[in-house]
Amino acid sequence: MKTVISVSIILISIMSTSFGQSQARSEFAQKFNFDNSTDEKEVTLDVKTGTEMVGFEFTSEITGGHLIMTILDPNGKKEGGFELEAVESKRDGSNHSSSSNRNSNDNSHTYTMVTTDGGNAHGMLNKQIDNPVAGTWKVKIKSKTLSGLVAIKVAQMSDD
Repeated sequence: MKTVISVSIILISIMSTSFGQSQARSEFAQKFNFDNSTDEKEVTLDVKTGTEMVGFEFTSEITGGHLIMTILDPNGKKEGGFELEAVESKRDGSNHSSSSNRNSNDNSHTYTMVTTDGGNAHGMLNKQIDNPVAGTWKVKIKSKTLSGLVAIKVAQMSDD
């Protein structure tokens, strides 16, 4: 099952002044709850010409299953993402987690953190892309028997 959520990032617009220039900041946030779900979700957002920066923040706390989150630019090029898995061991009943992060891009900055706590797996990705390609960007969320919470925040900065 595939769910598509379209977002015009102009949902919240905050005007600010920085170094004598007027800049517009737009933000978007969405949370997804999973209960032993196998699903594909897609969030889309419009990035206008002249956008100086797009920042992505993903946070997740899962108690079971497999999560893959991917950021794709309008040309379909992967600009970041991560995988997180929490599985229960059949022998001793304890949970284990693993993660994977594969990024390479000269116009972006990425920070990823994965921890485990009492059998839960926690993941976080902060990704900043300077001078992003204009067009429709996608965040893809794939889940396999996933239980837990995933949150996405996106912010854009552009000259006004």
